Amino acid sequence: MYQIELNDDGSVELKVFGSFKGGNTSKTVYASEANMPDELRSKVSALKMVTPPDGYEDIGQRVNETVFWVFE
Repeated sequence: MYQIELNDDGSVELKVFGSFKGGNTSKTVYASEANMPDELRSKVSALKMVTPPDGYEDIGQRVNETVFWVFE
């Protein structure tokens, strides 16, 4: 699962959460949405069309205006 946060400066923080059984968490910062992997960028684009806290079963959830949970 991914947590994606769109920052005020245009950068994007991507946190990757491992499995719930001892998985690791990693964090990557992209300079902009354009620098994100295509698959994640398209999922965030779809989630931007819904009102928080809605989402799509197969994509993820929009938590608020800037934070998204995206499924692998």
